[in-house]
Amino acid sequence: MTGLRQIGIATTLFVTVIAGCATPIGQAGLAPTISAMSQPIQRLSPDLAPPDGKRPVTMFSYIAMDDGLSSFAELYLNALESTANARVNTLAFADLQGGDSSFLFKIQPDRDGRKISSQRSFLSPTQKEVAANDPAVVAATVNWAFSTYESPFRAMTMFAHGGGYLGLGTDETQPGKKDPKQIMSVAEFGNALRTGLKGRKLHVMNMLSCLMGNVEYAYELKDVSEVLIASEDSIMATDDTTANFTAEFQRQLGGTDLDARAIGKRMAIYGNAKSDKSGYLTISAIDLTKMDEIRRTVNVLSNSLLRAMPTRKAEIVKAYDAVPKLQLDEMGQRDLWNFCNQVQSVSDPAVRNAGLDVKTSLRQVLLHTRDKEGAAANGLSICMPPRAALAQLTKHPLYAATLQSKFAKATAWGDFIGAMAK
Repeated sequence: MTGLRQIGIATTLFVTVIAGCATPIGQAGLAPTISAMSQPIQRLSPDLAPPDGKRPVTMFSYIAMDDGLSSFAELYLNALESTANARVNTLAFADLQGGDSSFLFKIQPDRDGRKISSQRSFLSPTQKEVAANDPAVVAATVNWAFSTYESPFRAMTMFAHGGGYLGLGTDETQPGKKDPKQIMSVAEFGNALRTGLKGRKLHVMNMLSCLMGNVEYAYELKDVSEVLIASEDSIMATDDTTANFTAEFQRQLGGTDLDARAIGKRMAIYGNAKSDKSGYLTISAIDLTKMDEIRRTVNVLSNSLLRAMPTRKAEIVKAYDAVPKLQLDEMGQRDLWNFCNQVQSVSDPAVRNAGLDVKTSLRQVLLHTRDKEGAAANGLSICMPPRAALAQLTKHPLYAATLQSKFAKATAWGDFIGAMAK
């Protein structure tokens, strides 16, 4: 087990996006029932024990690791077993490397880290391999977990490769697909969660996925979860992120203080991203119930920048270019707080004031944030690709899919990015 291997939880799929090497995303909509989006999905009928009484918490993990990092999925599942307790229904979907390797788990206590001892089952007798980056699979498994094992407090971890505002989720084994799906867009994932939850709301969503601490993703989930734990930058596949953090999260859920914001803050502190020994480059706990204010203030800033562009373009370009890169920069997202600092150099009072208002809203939503990147990371990033790549990126199907997100539709930020490409 190479638990300390320094492999970022992001793949070459996202590294090559700007170069135009990725396959276009299909634009099919999510079906209103759990059925085919890109492959047939039956209603799930796993051979697992039914609920054994009411428990205060249901914790569901969605593990999309059908690739060379599949061993870390096993490390993650062992961490769940090591802290399983009678207060929490601990459930998981895991798509592991190879065929016939898509399973549902009902996690049971076990401290033997050499093997997975919990009950596991295929999704149904005929569903042994599914595409983990298919939104229909997300909807089906989320619905199974939270409908079958109901609890008043709900938490979820998404363990997958993340690509920031471009989306998340990869899968090397996709049965029955002529054109394998490369990635779920942010909008597809959000819609899948809403379909699966059926009106319920998560209390805490933990993203064990790179780059998902961004405004676009956080706003997409504002009606899905109260609190989001995520990183602006890379999360390394290490023992501390995959095993230790997972075990501590479940210990928190097994306690009696089920305050979502308090749990989110404690977990962001536990991530210890300032330490060189931590696999987290950054980590934040985000209050999603206040994301409407982020949307409002960013929209005002976007429109202020667009109005100032004819006379202040050189200053705006200078401010845009001055925002430092994150360490994992291939997707082109930058820190929103830092950008708001940079626009204070633009000689337009409306732009400067709008930037300050965004910072005020960021203070409201960020419950706790830590990083080892200094001024480059302050809690939440936003789509800000390098200007040299903008003209090409904005024509790419992966970028086009981002325009379907709730944030893109509710703000003029995309118009501002488009103006910067000219």
